[in-house]
Amino acid sequence: MASLKASKEELFGAPKGGAKKSGGPAKTGHVLKSIDVKKTEKAEASIRPPTALELKQREQAHALVKEADKYAVKPRGLGSFFWSADFGRAARLLEQAATKLQAARFLQEAADVLARAAACSTKDGMHAQAMTCYQRGADLFLRLGRQAEAIALFRQVSEAALELGDAQRAADALMHAADRACKGAPDPGEALGLLREACDLVYDGTEALDPRDVGPRAHEVFVELLGKLLEADLPKEALQVCPKAGALLQANELKSSLAKVYLTEAVLEASVSGDLVKAQETFMQHLGNALVGGLGAASKILGERPPRSRSALF
Repeated sequence: MASLKASKEELFGAPKGGAKKSGGPAKTGHVLKSIDVKKTEKAEASIRPPTALELKQREQAHALVKEADKYAVKPRGLGSFFWSADFGRAARLLEQAATKLQAARFLQEAADVLARAAACSTKDGMHAQAMTCYQRGADLFLRLGRQAEAIALFRQVSEAALELGDAQRAADALMHAADRACKGAPDPGEALGLLREACDLVYDGTEALDPRDVGPRAHEVFVELLGKLLEADLPKEALQVCPKAGALLQANELKSSLAKVYLTEAVLEASVSGDLVKAQETFMQHLGNALVGGLGAASKILGERPPRSRSALF
């Protein structure tokens, strides 16, 4: 079987804009805990020693964390009878602490504190603020080369978006994780898994697709997954994605990309089944639903890339 590798840009062109996302996103808990200074000091100060000002900022950040604990951690003893939580205030204090730590170049401490701030915001019902903190923390972990921690926080971004009823933004977070945290990984399995989860958030295929419910970027994650599957030389899995990708592209009236998906599906059908007649029937069935612009794009592709072999289309 010939290789069916191709990039998403080759198949569908460069994205017009927006972020890059079975079952729902996995949950990872974050609880308030003291900062592990010794664990982070060596790695973060390896470029140059911290300045006196940076050490002062760190000291101020630790004081803010200690203050936040008063509002988020129930004390022991008699004081617990008069204590009431204020997670919103704790979250604000922790965000201030994280900003100081980031400015002082203690990035891992800042990321940890941001995760704790997000957890407090979630308890306070402030999911938008939690999403922002998780996003900041994930970006910092990426800067530190801590992909596993970054992916965990991207999942939390996705979960916070779902709490706000924003499935597209939840999918975007998983797409970011697949694109940025898994970039360069020798095994594409984790990235593909994240993209599959993102696809299910946007459209799982269990119900009839109503164009009125389709967002203008709903197709992006399916296009991303299809491209990654082709790059990984997984034609069977790619073939299964084509119908959903085509349905969303048709709903959004993206004619050129729709024609390319139709061609891709026909070539994959020929590759997987070895039945050229069935592959032709698959493509001909699509022609009845294709719009004029899509057919024009299909003719142009066929004219520029004569199908001498399967690889010629990719």
